[in-house]
Amino acid sequence: MVTLFALMAAFLVPNLSVSEQSKTDTFATHVEILFGEMSEYSVYSGELLALRITDTQLIPLRFASYEDGFQPYSADTGSIKPLALPAQLSVRWEDEDIDASQQADPDALTRWQESDDTITSSKEFGRKEVVPEVFFYPSGEASAGTLILYSDDVNTSVSHKITLNPLGRPSLERDNEA
Repeated sequence: MVTLFALMAAFLVPNLSVSEQSKTDTFATHVEILFGEMSEYSVYSGELLALRITDTQLIPLRFASYEDGFQPYSADTGSIKPLALPAQLSVRWEDEDIDASQQADPDALTRWQESDDTITSSKEFGRKEVVPEVFFYPSGEASAGTLILYSDDVNTSVSHKITLNPLGRPSLERDNEA
């Protein structure tokens, strides 16, 4: 009987870690898709989109107006939906240090804000409690950086990296590809 339990445990433990890795791979792929969809939608809709990164989820946002600021993006269809972080993961966004020739046009947001579609009576740029980390501009540019997924609580074991280039193109790198 003890031998039977030992055998069952020997088969179960590796399967649990494979299952967690599979969930992490799936989540990383969903983040890559989310980055691509937000970039593409921002260009085609002409809207400023952003992504708020919290300890528990990634929240797509849409710039509503100066009075309302960024509001959660809502759609019945498509891939632009909040993503809940799996329990075993933590994330951190790192802005990319790039030279001036690769940076997004710093006046792109200003020009968009001054367009006829966005002029309002208030000049306050949204609510202070909602501060997005990643921006997707209607010009096709994005906040360049890397979303790092950690598979432990102390943020030392990197599992995946999803890099977003200045043109809004995401790329996924798994830990075993490094």
